[in-house]
Amino acid sequence: MYFFPPFAFFRCRTLFPEKKSEKPVIFRPVLRRCLFILICFYLNASFCRGQSLKFCTSAAVSEFPLFLTPSEKKENKAGASFSVKAEPTNLRGWIRYQVYYQDIPVYQARAVCMWDKQQKNRQWLIPDFNHESLSLKNTGGLEKNPDMVWMEKEGEWHLVRKSARAARPGKTEAVLDFVLPGGEILFSEDWLMLSGEDSLVKARIFLPDPIAKLKSAYGGLLRDRGDSNSVLLTRALDTVGLMVHFQNDTFRLKNQYFQFGEYSDPVMPLSTSSSAPLFFFRNDPRFEEVNAYYHLNTFRRFTDSLGFSGLAAYPLKVDAHGMDGADVSAYSPLQDVLAFGDGNVDDAEDAAVVVHEYGHALMQSAIPFGNSGQERKAIEEGICDYLAGSYVKSCDNWQWQNLFKWDGHNEFWPGRSLMSPKVYPFQLTGQIHRDGEIFSSFLMHLELLIGRAATHKVLLSVAPFFVANLSMPQAAVLFQKMDSTLFGTQHYNPITQAMLDRGLHPSQIIVSVSDKKKEMPVPVEFQRLESGFLIRNHSRGPVTLSLRDGNGRQVRYLPDLHAESSFAFSTAGMAAGIYFLRYESESGTGVEKIALFPR
Repeated sequence: MYFFPPFAFFRCRTLFPEKKSEKPVIFRPVLRRCLFILICFYLNASFCRGQSLKFCTSAAVSEFPLFLTPSEKKENKAGASFSVKAEPTNLRGWIRYQVYYQDIPVYQARAVCMWDKQQKNRQWLIPDFNHESLSLKNTGGLEKNPDMVWMEKEGEWHLVRKSARAARPGKTEAVLDFVLPGGEILFSEDWLMLSGEDSLVKARIFLPDPIAKLKSAYGGLLRDRGDSNSVLLTRALDTVGLMVHFQNDTFRLKNQYFQFGEYSDPVMPLSTSSSAPLFFFRNDPRFEEVNAYYHLNTFRRFTDSLGFSGLAAYPLKVDAHGMDGADVSAYSPLQDVLAFGDGNVDDAEDAAVVVHEYGHALMQSAIPFGNSGQERKAIEEGICDYLAGSYVKSCDNWQWQNLFKWDGHNEFWPGRSLMSPKVYPFQLTGQIHRDGEIFSSFLMHLELLIGRAATHKVLLSVAPFFVANLSMPQAAVLFQKMDSTLFGTQHYNPITQAMLDRGLHPSQIIVSVSDKKKEMPVPVEFQRLESGFLIRNHSRGPVTLSLRDGNGRQVRYLPDLHAESSFAFSTAGMAAGIYFLRYESESGTGVEKIALFPR
């Protein structure tokens, strides 16, 4: 950090001779010195504001861990000198840095620094990119502009220009091209954030959807039937209050956060009216707009109440009938457009679909273009699923575990679950929406333990640090650290337990049982007690028990359980850590994971 040299001010004097006074001037020197200190402080703050911190890669001369290089290593080919600039986050104890080379940002190279309240212990999450063997290619021919970035491909660095374009002419912008000086596209990245195997519905105001309202499964008269009305669907409608924009004798769905319009095909009539109320039926295309507008604003009021009014604080464009009428919805960060499709069940009729897509807009606002990398994409899908499911649950908790109850869980697509038993990393499939169920279930489990408001507050606070290529365990650890920053150690144990249940704890050991034995029912029940566990054997034969630590050593003797018997054992005197309780019977074998926290 540079400091403005204030030496010229030490001998500061007025140019005019002082008039003689009968009384000695005692306070004038003191005032001059105070003025000098204030001027130096201001100049120093102004001079240092926005300055880059320089770190040379040729020697370990910096505390910034990204560029610490052993002394025996050679300097990189380009003799590169990097710099980093802090990005605004409005949070104490956290700083996010963007890495630059020659004052041009390195694409997807962000680092996060965290420290404790005493500012003694610092921890870094550093970007993974090739900085030790920098070999520059195609560095000339591009006029310098804010869209220029450095990008690596096959071990070589290129100076490219970012350019947004539509996937097809006249469609929603969704592709980010990285263009070389000669006009050739080095790399293209799809930034249309789809909601997955989506089905979209046409509806009026469903609070939150017809399935939850009527407490009935999808089917029979309670189904889409080509967007037609029915007695059941009319009964499922709710009358709600809406704050709308009134201008030139017309009511419009518009406010400081959302602006409804037609931004992609198909073109439908907008929900405008010269008189109130805005009562439409399901077969009217204006119904979907009113439904989406209500849920977007209701969810937005909740996030604002938690102190996040700065996220996505601009009129977001919303198209309730977009995506060429396909059975899919999406958010485009290049155009800042939410587009909901009309295929099968219209998406704008399901509050979960509406809030899920808006979750992408909030994440984009928190960390622009941070959603790169397979697991990072799955994390964001899980976050958006959680935000959607939590909102729907707050409206009506009937079958809240089933996400997209109206749009999915039908003949169109199976929907998703907020209480998935999947465990990381064994049940990753490479499909970001299905893998996202691991992270959404982690967050929903946490909400059940610490509440909706606390979970949202930690999630939206840590969102600016979910950098590209983040893994699920790394994201969970950042979540845990942010909770410590906001709430101290109040939620440490429930967060840790939720991490363990999904395989997201970094020090976790996961024991798997063979598929053959997994299929065999083991009638053993475990019940937590205040200071231990109660084990019940519901089988007709004996069950053998053994308790071991993470190294496989037996830590306590447990007797065999006879048929239809139970045994309670205390954990008093056991050290904090992870233990594995193994049970065997004639019908199969199983392992129960036990986590003991420090008292």
